[in-house]
Amino acid sequence: MKSLLLLPIIYFGMAFTTLKPALFNEKVVKIANESELTISGSTNINRFECNYKIEKLTGPITVVYQRNQKSLDFRQTVLKLDNNCFDCGSKPINRDFNILVKSDQHPRILLKIDKVLNIGGTEADVLTDIKIAGITKSYRVPVGITKLDGNNLKVSGVLKLNISDFKLEPPKKMFGIIKVDDIISIDFRLILKDT
Repeated sequence: MKSLLLLPIIYFGMAFTTLKPALFNEKVVKIANESELTISGSTNINRFECNYKIEKLTGPITVVYQRNQKSLDFRQTVLKLDNNCFDCGSKPINRDFNILVKSDQHPRILLKIDKVLNIGGTEADVLTDIKIAGITKSYRVPVGITKLDGNNLKVSGVLKLNISDFKLEPPKKMFGIIKVDDIISIDFRLILKDT
């Protein structure tokens, strides 16, 4: 049961910032380099995939939470994804990705974890606010949980979102002949190690 308390902090595996209010617990963990986080989508002619450079996530991560009967509540737990840590396979596609998410004005994607529901098994739901290009939307993300050796956990899931919800417009290619679909997927397979 102790290891399940680690679940929410590995969602997308980024650097957290936290404040510790009274009556809350604190846990320190590390995201393993073998973790994976990918944003993928498609155009009318092919697919694209942008992998997050997990090795850029160095150092321990502190999470502050309060356990309730079937949930965990969090305070100011924010995951920060630096846009320039996504590798889409080539410089032109990396440039297009940064134009899409408006990296010049908003260099990070922020994910604020609010609550984890239905804890205690191999699946749970994470309530999170995602901020892309200055716009925040709320999501409920189903995650799978696999216990590894010791207190280590693997948490995995897929979040599909519509880029138009964040008022994002992909750069047009070849006079608008190549078009990016509005739905993208964030796929994560993250390994959390107890420190």
